[in-house]
Amino acid sequence: MQRKKPSRRSILKMTFNQLRECLDKIASLIDEVGPENDPYKPKYEAARCLETLLKQLEENEHEYTLDLQAVLYALRGKIAAETDEPTAAIDFLFVAIVYLVARFQNTDIVKSLDIHSLFSGTPSFLSSEPPLKADKRISQLWASFADSYNDYLKLANILHPETHLAACTHEKLMANLKDSDTPPHSELDPTDPAAAYATNLVDGLGSMDLDAIVEPAAQPDAVFITETADTVIEADELKHANPPKFGMEETLLKLSCFGECTDIGAPTLTTTVLTQLLPFYVLALNYLGVIWANRENRKLAINILKNAESAMGIFDYDDPFLIKEPLKDSEEKELHIHMLYLPDRAHPFFQQGHADKLSFLLPVCSSKMISSLNTYTIYFLAQVYGEDSPCQSAEYCGMTISRQYKQRCLNPDFDPQDFIINCLTLQKYYTTNNIFKPSFTLINVAEEVLLEYGPKERAQYIKDLPNNENMPEEDVVYLQSRAKQRMESIAVTRSVLSLDTAREVLAQIRTERARLYSQILSDTYQRRELLLEARREQMKIQYTSSEDLSNNDKELAHKQIKSICQLHSDECVSSVKELYDLLLASDLETTLATAAKKQLRKLGLSAKENVNVDNEHDEEDAIPKLQSLFLAEPLVRTLFYDSYRQFIAASRYFVLDGFVTDHCQILLDISALHQIYAYYEESRLDLLINNTTSEASETVSYTPLIKLHTRRCTTLEKVIPELSLDHYSKLIASLQLEVAEARTTIYHIVSRDITCNSRLKRLTEDMEYAAQLQLKQVDSLSDKDSVLIGTAAAHCSRAIEAWRAVCKTYEADSRARLLQEYHFKRKEFSQDEVMKFLTFDDRDSMQTCIFETAKLLSQLPTCDPVIKRGLLVDSLRCFEQVQKLWLDNENLHKKETSLKLIGTTIDLLREKIGRVANVIADYHLDSVDIKA
Repeated sequence: MQRKKPSRRSILKMTFNQLRECLDKIASLIDEVGPENDPYKPKYEAARCLETLLKQLEENEHEYTLDLQAVLYALRGKIAAETDEPTAAIDFLFVAIVYLVARFQNTDIVKSLDIHSLFSGTPSFLSSEPPLKADKRISQLWASFADSYNDYLKLANILHPETHLAACTHEKLMANLKDSDTPPHSELDPTDPAAAYATNLVDGLGSMDLDAIVEPAAQPDAVFITETADTVIEADELKHANPPKFGMEETLLKLSCFGECTDIGAPTLTTTVLTQLLPFYVLALNYLGVIWANRENRKLAINILKNAESAMGIFDYDDPFLIKEPLKDSEEKELHIHMLYLPDRAHPFFQQGHADKLSFLLPVCSSKMISSLNTYTIYFLAQVYGEDSPCQSAEYCGMTISRQYKQRCLNPDFDPQDFIINCLTLQKYYTTNNIFKPSFTLINVAEEVLLEYGPKERAQYIKDLPNNENMPEEDVVYLQSRAKQRMESIAVTRSVLSLDTAREVLAQIRTERARLYSQILSDTYQRRELLLEARREQMKIQYTSSEDLSNNDKELAHKQIKSICQLHSDECVSSVKELYDLLLASDLETTLATAAKKQLRKLGLSAKENVNVDNEHDEEDAIPKLQSLFLAEPLVRTLFYDSYRQFIAASRYFVLDGFVTDHCQILLDISALHQIYAYYEESRLDLLINNTTSEASETVSYTPLIKLHTRRCTTLEKVIPELSLDHYSKLIASLQLEVAEARTTIYHIVSRDITCNSRLKRLTEDMEYAAQLQLKQVDSLSDKDSVLIGTAAAHCSRAIEAWRAVCKTYEADSRARLLQEYHFKRKEFSQDEVMKFLTFDDRDSMQTCIFETAKLLSQLPTCDPVIKRGLLVDSLRCFEQVQKLWLDNENLHKKETSLKLIGTTIDLLREKIGRVANVIADYHLDSVDIKA
């Protein structure tokens, strides 16, 4: 006799109003902010109310309120995740997912939560083949269960050596018994927990009435789902098995059965109920993904979040059963629509004659809430992808930012500061990869949002405008007019940022804009040099390949080629307006999607979304123009000085007292900017020398170049003494490294005058000739030449001191850690102990510092053979120290090649020391009192 299906509302033991009151109380508790000493107090109270309600539903209405229980379990898991109870959250959320999938009975939904896509890895504990020969259906169910069970054991980190050994034994037995018709029970080791568990479970599955499970139901009935779940639970008799069973595994086993049911044609759910349940399904998956990401299982987290994204893909945003307009009470005040909002007679659906299509036991969500859930899914995917796949992370970050930007005015919870930080973070990725259009657009969007949500009195935090006498007047006028136009055209939407927050955000925007300009300068310079070098090589082959040319003619031809082979005006961007026209994008979403697609295509990956074909072509047409053009000299000056202005303005907020790391990083950025600009200046000066006669070339001075690098040094050297070595040793080392590199560059610039002077070059390299000078056997040096050698030697000495200062910082940091290691019981440590206690990165940098010191010691210009011998001996000692560091470190890259090169260098240096010693002995310089 067929059981009569009662009405869901008539079954409820509590009235509808009681249910509404209970859910309203839970909703208000979830939203309530707890006290500072117990911030989770309201959430714990909400959890207790939820558990009480769930207990009532399980006891009285289990068969007819499965979907409502799923909603409540999802919210219970959400609370557990937010109160730092991830293990409990996993159990609640997976139960919710099972109930939701069961209630949906929708093939698309089930496919979006494919059990095999949630977990990955080779089974370790249970064989994918059942221990007993069974029919196809039992084998399929067993295989699904075994995959889920084994993978969960791995994910839960409960692998024990004994269990693993037993599992391996069981796996071998399964392989041997695969083709055997003899029942394997007697051959299995009874002490093998995995084998015993497998045998008993298959026996239980064999007793199941699979026909009852796979028989399609006539109507979507909760009884059908409940009976299916009960059948699985009855077959699962081993509650205390070893290895232990877990809530997640039980849930997955149920989910396998539900998947079997839906695959063979179980009825689907109505559109309206799908609309009401889908948000909780996505909510549960979102929290599961975050939990597993926090547990460092990124692969599983990505699979789960991808399932949430797939589920949202089947959702109809134009569904008529969504609340599109905010509900209002009798006084026309907007009602807060929570995830637990229940429909009533005031709902507009009833006025439209849709009363029969709503479930009064399920919440109704607004379209804004659905969109917000999807945005969170995409945001979480971006975060999880971030570490291992930055390109895919950038794609999802761009999608999140585009959604938030479009909906910012409609979303009362929009956080402008968080949005701006996300924009600046994403633009860093594109700037680093030399993709400047999306980077420039993101900075502009961040600036726009700051103006919309910042203080109304903008003059309080935006004070300076572009202005510099070294910049072309045309560029200054354009930058000033554009800044004024943006402030006038962008109105304040909602002033939610405080004055101090606005200043901080503006400083961050200025810093990133300056870094973008600096990267544009760097990328353009590198591309320009590569192009010019290729053109020069072609011209050399064309004009100097003749054997009739003498070496002098070839050298002259090479010089003329270098001066002639320059960029044409049509290859250069001449003004900042022209550059901005190339960088500005009208549509943020299309720009980000196109940039992400190009990057993914480079890496051989597929993009998430299809970009509009017309827009994609428009965007990609602009990219080759930008990537094939170069910067004219006036524009280089504009970008340099405007970047410098932006950095200085940012450093006024990020002062050293309070923002040590930020302030020092800006100083390092300023140093890098000066270094890039120095490359352009050096090329310009070299071109002047090549284009002039030998007499005129002597008037070309490299003083501007030296000033640029000197400014790098003085700026950083002022800050270093202000920092505590105990707290900022790494930061101090970074600053000192920058100073050492700048000092070395200055020395190489100054030493050019010695290299170009044949006599001075011979004096500093040929010690026999230098000895003759000491003994006044050759003409003495002029005062100008003496000053030149002394200046170069002084700069070289300062560079050596700078490199040695970095080494001392690394050694001090290593000694500090040694003291902590020995609990301050030992005070003195040998040099070998200090070197061995360096971190890998510090040891690598230390080698570089000692190597640079060794090179400078061997190059330091002097006309005294005795001093030269001492310098070479010191240089040899440094090279031998580098060699020892290489020998002591087993993990360094290209170790054999580097050791071979250093060994060769040491051999040559010893020969050179021998030759200098012979000169000293031959000319009896040791006994002669000569002023150096």
